[in-house]
Amino acid sequence: MIDIDFPDAVQWRVATHAHDWLDGEALRALLGGWERAGLIGRPDAFEVGDRDKPWAVEDGEALADAILRVPRNKAGGVSGRMRGDKRKPWGLSFILAAFDARGGRTEGYSIVNLNLPRDDSEKNSAALLDLFEKLCRPDSCEYASIHPRLRAEELRMRAYAPALTIGPMFAGLFWANFLGPGTVEAFDAKAIDGLDVARRTWFGERGVFLAVTEDLASIDTPKGERKLIALTEELRTATSD
Repeated sequence: MIDIDFPDAVQWRVATHAHDWLDGEALRALLGGWERAGLIGRPDAFEVGDRDKPWAVEDGEALADAILRVPRNKAGGVSGRMRGDKRKPWGLSFILAAFDARGGRTEGYSIVNLNLPRDDSEKNSAALLDLFEKLCRPDSCEYASIHPRLRAEELRMRAYAPALTIGPMFAGLFWANFLGPGTVEAFDAKAIDGLDVARRTWFGERGVFLAVTEDLASIDTPKGERKLIALTEELRTATSD
Protein backbone atom coordinates (compact mmCIF):
# COMPACT_ATOMS: atom_id res chain seq x y z
CA MET A 1 0.00 0.00 0.00
CA ILE A 2 1.25 3.48 -0.91
CA ASP A 3 2.18 5.64 2.08
CA ILE A 4 0.52 9.01 1.44
CA ASP A 5 1.51 10.55 4.75
CA PHE A 6 4.68 12.39 5.71
CA PRO A 7 5.90 14.13 8.88
CA ASP A 8 3.83 17.11 9.98
CA ALA A 9 1.42 16.96 7.05
CA VAL A 10 -1.42 19.47 6.72
CA GLN A 11 -4.63 17.78 5.56
CA TRP A 12 -7.30 19.29 3.30
CA ARG A 13 -10.42 17.14 3.66
CA VAL A 14 -13.52 17.35 1.44
CA ALA A 15 -16.57 15.15 2.03
CA THR A 16 -20.24 14.79 1.16
CA HIS A 17 -23.41 12.76 1.49
CA ALA A 18 -25.36 15.18 -0.68
CA HIS A 19 -23.47 15.24 -4.01
CA ASP A 20 -22.79 12.69 -6.74
CA TRP A 21 -19.02 12.91 -7.20
CA LEU A 22 -19.07 9.95 -9.56
CA ASP A 23 -20.75 12.16 -12.18
CA GLY A 24 -17.34 13.82 -12.50
CA GLU A 25 -18.16 17.54 -12.43
CA ALA A 26 -17.30 18.30 -8.80
CA LEU A 27 -14.27 15.99 -8.80
CA ARG A 28 -12.84 17.62 -11.92
CA ALA A 29 -13.30 21.09 -10.41
CA LEU A 30 -11.63 20.11 -7.13
CA LEU A 31 -8.63 18.22 -8.51
CA GLY A 32 -8.24 20.64 -11.39
CA GLY A 33 -8.15 23.54 -8.93
CA TRP A 34 -5.51 21.81 -6.82
CA GLU A 35 -3.43 21.05 -9.91
CA ARG A 36 -3.61 24.61 -11.26
CA ALA A 37 -2.52 25.90 -7.86
CA GLY A 38 0.50 23.58 -7.89
CA LEU A 39 -0.63 21.52 -4.89
CA ILE A 40 -0.73 18.26 -6.88
CA GLY A 41 0.50 16.97 -10.22
CA ARG A 42 0.94 13.73 -12.07
CA PRO A 43 1.27 11.02 -9.39
CA ASP A 44 4.46 8.99 -9.04
CA ALA A 45 2.51 6.12 -7.45
CA PHE A 46 -1.19 5.32 -7.78
CA GLU A 47 -3.17 2.35 -6.40
CA VAL A 48 -6.90 1.61 -6.45
CA GLY A 49 -9.41 -0.75 -4.88
CA ASP A 50 -9.30 -3.03 -1.88
CA ARG A 51 -6.33 -4.93 -3.32
CA ASP A 52 -4.21 -1.85 -4.04
CA LYS A 53 -4.11 -2.48 -7.78
CA PRO A 54 -1.53 -0.28 -9.57
CA TRP A 55 -3.21 2.37 -11.73
CA ALA A 56 -1.89 5.01 -14.11
CA VAL A 57 -2.89 8.36 -15.55
CA GLU A 58 -2.85 8.06 -19.32
CA ASP A 59 -1.03 10.60 -21.49
CA GLY A 60 -3.11 13.78 -21.69
CA GLU A 61 -5.69 12.45 -19.21
CA ALA A 62 -6.95 14.62 -16.35
CA LEU A 63 -6.40 13.14 -12.90
CA ALA A 64 -10.12 13.16 -12.13
CA ASP A 65 -10.84 11.21 -15.32
CA ALA A 66 -8.22 8.63 -14.36
CA ILE A 67 -10.06 8.16 -11.05
CA LEU A 68 -13.47 7.96 -12.75
CA ARG A 69 -12.06 5.23 -15.05
CA VAL A 70 -11.37 2.97 -12.02
CA PRO A 71 -13.68 -0.11 -12.03
CA ARG A 72 -16.54 0.20 -9.54
CA ASN A 73 -16.58 -2.01 -6.47
CA LYS A 74 -19.54 -4.17 -5.37
CA ALA A 75 -21.15 -1.15 -3.68
CA GLY A 76 -20.88 0.89 -6.89
CA GLY A 77 -18.10 3.19 -5.68
CA VAL A 78 -14.36 3.58 -6.17
CA SER A 79 -11.41 4.08 -3.83
CA GLY A 80 -7.66 4.53 -3.99
CA ARG A 81 -4.61 6.54 -3.06
CA MET A 82 -1.75 8.26 -4.82
CA ARG A 83 1.42 10.15 -4.05
CA GLY A 84 3.63 12.68 -5.80
CA ASP A 85 7.24 13.43 -4.85
CA LYS A 86 8.44 15.80 -7.55
CA ARG A 87 9.02 19.46 -6.58
CA LYS A 88 7.19 19.04 -3.25
CA PRO A 89 5.50 15.99 -1.76
CA TRP A 90 1.77 15.41 -1.65
CA GLY A 91 -0.48 12.45 -0.91
CA LEU A 92 -4.14 11.90 -1.74
CA SER A 93 -6.73 9.28 -0.81
CA PHE A 94 -10.30 9.01 -2.08
CA ILE A 95 -13.51 7.10 -1.48
CA LEU A 96 -16.28 7.97 -3.94
CA ALA A 97 -19.59 6.43 -2.94
CA ALA A 98 -22.49 5.49 -5.20
CA PHE A 99 -25.26 8.10 -5.25
CA ASP A 100 -28.92 7.20 -4.69
CA ALA A 101 -30.76 9.62 -6.98
CA ARG A 102 -34.15 8.78 -5.45
CA GLY A 103 -32.97 9.45 -1.92
CA GLY A 104 -30.70 12.33 -2.90
CA ARG A 105 -27.76 10.96 -0.90
CA THR A 106 -24.74 8.72 -1.27
CA GLU A 107 -24.59 5.18 0.06
CA GLY A 108 -22.25 6.07 2.94
CA TYR A 109 -20.22 9.17 2.16
CA SER A 110 -17.64 10.35 -0.35
CA ILE A 111 -14.36 11.73 0.97
CA VAL A 112 -11.07 13.03 -0.46
CA ASN A 113 -8.06 13.74 1.76
CA LEU A 114 -5.08 15.72 0.45
CA ASN A 115 -1.91 15.78 2.56
CA LEU A 116 0.40 18.76 2.00
CA PRO A 117 3.79 19.87 3.39
CA ARG A 118 3.37 21.94 6.51
CA ASP A 119 6.15 24.48 5.93
CA ASP A 120 4.85 25.36 2.49
CA SER A 121 1.26 25.55 3.75
CA GLU A 122 2.20 27.90 6.58
CA LYS A 123 4.18 30.19 4.27
CA ASN A 124 1.22 30.39 1.89
CA SER A 125 -1.64 30.57 4.40
CA ALA A 126 -3.49 33.44 2.70
CA ALA A 127 -3.35 31.80 -0.74
CA LEU A 128 -4.47 28.48 0.75
CA LEU A 129 -7.51 30.11 2.37
CA ASP A 130 -8.37 31.93 -0.87
CA LEU A 131 -8.21 28.65 -2.80
CA PHE A 132 -10.27 26.85 -0.16
CA GLU A 133 -12.99 29.50 -0.40
CA LYS A 134 -12.93 29.28 -4.21
CA LEU A 135 -13.12 25.49 -4.49
CA CYS A 136 -15.40 24.53 -1.59
CA ARG A 137 -18.89 25.63 -2.60
CA PRO A 138 -22.45 24.40 -1.97
CA ASP A 139 -22.83 22.89 -5.43
CA SER A 140 -19.78 20.66 -5.01
CA CYS A 141 -19.40 19.58 -1.37
CA GLU A 142 -21.10 19.26 1.98
CA TYR A 143 -18.08 19.64 4.24
CA ALA A 144 -14.41 20.62 4.02
CA SER A 145 -11.57 21.52 6.37
CA ILE A 146 -7.84 22.24 6.50
CA HIS A 147 -5.77 21.51 9.61
CA PRO A 148 -2.48 19.85 10.64
CA ARG A 149 -3.39 16.19 10.18
CA LEU A 150 -2.25 14.65 13.47
CA ARG A 151 -3.75 17.46 15.55
CA ALA A 152 -7.04 17.13 13.67
CA GLU A 153 -7.12 13.41 14.45
CA GLU A 154 -6.42 14.11 18.12
CA LEU A 155 -9.19 16.70 18.31
CA ARG A 156 -11.68 14.36 16.64
CA MET A 157 -10.89 11.54 19.07
CA ARG A 158 -10.83 13.60 22.26
CA ALA A 159 -12.01 17.21 22.53
CA TYR A 160 -14.58 16.87 19.72
CA ALA A 161 -16.16 13.63 20.92
CA PRO A 162 -19.04 13.31 20.34
CA ALA A 163 -18.80 14.94 16.91
CA LEU A 164 -21.03 17.90 16.05
CA THR A 165 -22.36 15.87 13.10
CA ILE A 166 -20.27 12.77 12.27
CA GLY A 167 -16.61 12.23 13.05
CA PRO A 168 -15.18 12.02 9.52
CA MET A 169 -17.00 15.23 8.61
CA PHE A 170 -17.93 18.08 10.96
CA ALA A 171 -16.56 16.85 14.27
CA GLY A 172 -15.70 20.42 15.30
CA LEU A 173 -13.99 23.55 14.02
CA PHE A 174 -10.55 23.46 12.44
CA TRP A 175 -8.37 26.16 10.89
CA ALA A 176 -10.42 26.39 7.67
CA ASN A 177 -13.98 25.09 7.46
CA PHE A 178 -16.78 24.81 4.92
CA LEU A 179 -20.30 23.78 5.93
CA GLY A 180 -22.58 23.10 2.99
CA PRO A 181 -25.92 21.46 2.18
CA GLY A 182 -26.60 18.59 4.53
CA THR A 183 -24.53 20.11 7.35
CA VAL A 184 -25.05 23.88 7.60
CA GLU A 185 -28.79 23.50 8.24
CA ALA A 186 -28.08 21.80 11.56
CA PHE A 187 -26.81 25.04 13.12
CA ASP A 188 -28.41 28.38 13.90
CA ALA A 189 -27.19 30.98 11.39
CA LYS A 190 -27.05 33.71 14.04
CA ALA A 191 -24.77 31.54 16.15
CA ILE A 192 -22.46 31.01 13.17
CA ASP A 193 -22.42 34.77 12.58
CA GLY A 194 -21.54 35.28 16.25
CA LEU A 195 -18.39 33.14 16.11
CA ASP A 196 -15.13 35.05 16.62
CA VAL A 197 -13.38 34.07 13.38
CA ALA A 198 -11.02 35.84 10.99
CA ARG A 199 -13.00 35.14 7.81
CA ARG A 200 -16.65 34.28 7.19
CA THR A 201 -18.37 34.08 3.80
CA TRP A 202 -21.95 32.94 3.30
CA PHE A 203 -23.11 31.40 0.04
CA GLY A 204 -26.75 32.34 0.38
CA GLU A 205 -28.30 29.98 2.91
CA ARG A 206 -26.63 26.90 1.40
CA GLY A 207 -23.15 27.15 2.83
CA VAL A 208 -20.60 29.10 4.85
CA PHE A 209 -16.80 29.37 4.79
CA LEU A 210 -15.08 29.99 8.14
CA ALA A 211 -11.39 30.61 8.78
CA VAL A 212 -10.62 30.81 12.48
CA THR A 213 -7.31 32.66 11.99
CA GLU A 214 -5.51 34.12 8.97
CA ASP A 215 -2.31 32.12 9.45
CA LEU A 216 -2.04 28.36 9.84
CA ALA A 217 0.88 28.46 12.27
CA SER A 218 -1.16 30.31 14.92
CA ILE A 219 -3.82 27.61 15.18
CA ASP A 220 -1.50 24.73 16.13
CA THR A 221 -0.62 26.24 19.51
CA PRO A 222 -2.18 25.77 22.96
CA LYS A 223 -3.90 29.16 22.59
CA GLY A 224 -5.13 28.31 19.09
CA GLU A 225 -6.54 24.95 20.15
CA ARG A 226 -8.28 26.47 23.16
CA LYS A 227 -10.01 28.87 20.81
CA LEU A 228 -11.06 26.07 18.45
CA ILE A 229 -12.51 24.03 21.30
CA ALA A 230 -14.37 27.04 22.74
CA LEU A 231 -15.88 27.91 19.35
CA THR A 232 -16.89 24.28 18.84
CA GLU A 233 -18.68 24.29 22.19
CA GLU A 234 -20.55 27.45 21.12
CA LEU A 235 -21.85 25.58 18.09
CA ARG A 236 -22.68 22.51 20.16
CA THR A 237 -25.32 24.56 21.96
CA ALA A 238 -26.54 26.28 18.79
CA THR A 239 -28.19 23.55 16.74
CA SER A 240 -31.05 24.73 14.54
CA ASP A 241 -34.62 23.75 15.42
